[in-house]
Amino acid sequence: MKSIHWFYFGMSIDLFILLLTASNLYMITNSLQGVKISARLMMLAMPLAILALIGIAFWLKTMGKMLAANILVWIPALPMLGGILIWGGLALLFILFGK
Repeated sequence: MKSIHWFYFGMSIDLFILLLTASNLYMITNSLQGVKISARLMMLAMPLAILALIGIAFWLKTMGKMLAANILVWIPALPMLGGILIWGGLALLFILFGK
């Protein structure tokens, strides 16, 4: 695979992470009435950090620094991909060999 394909594959995983964090923030917003302001800011920090990583990665890609952009994209994407593979593998094992 070329470097650009790895970039877009990692970017799709990052966008999936952004979707998960944004939906989590949307679903939990109503139950944040008794939570301190610092906890609310920390809940906003994750989607904003992912957006910043995506923005910097696209900026690096346009500057021609594809290796740095790929590294930046894959920092959050690699653990998520590992989790998805473990989760899917265990689900497949339980489907095939569970009673």
